[in-house]
Amino acid sequence: MKKIKILFAISALLISLNGFGQFWHTNVSYDMSIPLGTSADFISKASFRGATFNFGRMITDNLSVDGRFSWSTFYEARDFQTYTSEDGLTSISGTQFKYINSFPITTGLTYFVNTSGNFRPYFSGGLGAYSINERTDMGIYYTETKEWHFGLFPQIGLLYEISYSVSLNVFARYDYAFKTSNATDHSFLVFGIGLQFNN
Repeated sequence: MKKIKILFAISALLISLNGFGQFWHTNVSYDMSIPLGTSADFISKASFRGATFNFGRMITDNLSVDGRFSWSTFYEARDFQTYTSEDGLTSISGTQFKYINSFPITTGLTYFVNTSGNFRPYFSGGLGAYSINERTDMGIYYTETKEWHFGLFPQIGLLYEISYSVSLNVFARYDYAFKTSNATDHSFLVFGIGLQFNN
């Protein structure tokens, strides 16, 4: 919880810098995510349930400071089979239902390659806290791990200006959450489409 307060404090300080910003922008998008690495070992199926909310302020003509909250959820049902514990002493048979819920809260920078014209490619990057809930249900039994991870992301995207205040936003993002003492690392490739609102 302390990490979250520090991140919010940094974001608020950066975004509230008066005299630098030209305008605020807010992004809302629908996301599709593909699990990678150890996340794909746990759940191999892509997710079509996700969203991103991003807000930022321009600090130069090409650069903005941003804050982001996003959500991705993954689900997979495994075939009925017998599972044996690592020590080999216990076995249980049934169908497994697996879930991952990821909630990143990040801050970062976005660089816009082109500030004129209808098409504006951009590159983003940043870091923050990732709340990840990993759960396996099997009959009346379940195992669950809830952890806060430190994580980072690079992102590439394109804005297409529909009007002065609204742009279409498409992007690809790689989210990586480092492992903790109690949980493995997680990584996802995210594709999003949405709208950016400027004021």
